[in-house]
Amino acid sequence: MAGVLDTHNGIHLDISNKYLKVKDVNLTSAELVPVLKSVKILKHLDDKKYLDLADHFKIVKFRRGQHIVQIGRIADRFFILLNGTAGVFKPGKNGQTLDQVSTLNRLDYVGVLDMFFNRRYLATVTANILLSCTEMNIDMFNFWIRPILEDLQSKSEEYNTFKNLDV
Repeated sequence: MAGVLDTHNGIHLDISNKYLKVKDVNLTSAELVPVLKSVKILKHLDDKKYLDLADHFKIVKFRRGQHIVQIGRIADRFFILLNGTAGVFKPGKNGQTLDQVSTLNRLDYVGVLDMFFNRRYLATVTANILLSCTEMNIDMFNFWIRPILEDLQSKSEEYNTFKNLDV
């Protein structure tokens, strides 16, 4: 099949069809690069930067119902969804319950706004099914992602889309 990458560890990647199947969480940095190239906020990077960036992510899995991040907690991790979906929950009108406000899918990200603006998580994000994500801690985020986002601020249309995300 054209456009499909079959890797040594059970990962099948076809970016043209937005298909990614992760059977194993042992992605190499090189295998993660095509995924990162499809993430909106990272699209303008050069090839070397993608490989450098990929070296600083780890792959994590969340079971159905498991929280990826929780509202009010210190924002210290950034995630990109690889497989599965997650619900985004924010306080309801009564302030006592959390209501689902959106659903995240493949290549959506969690925590980027909260970390960029140095605030606590503004939503709880919960896995709807078994979910595979990339994860980056705050130190690596500040070194690798923050400069990318600061550069994005100079591109007004892209920046406005970025800052209006739910999570």
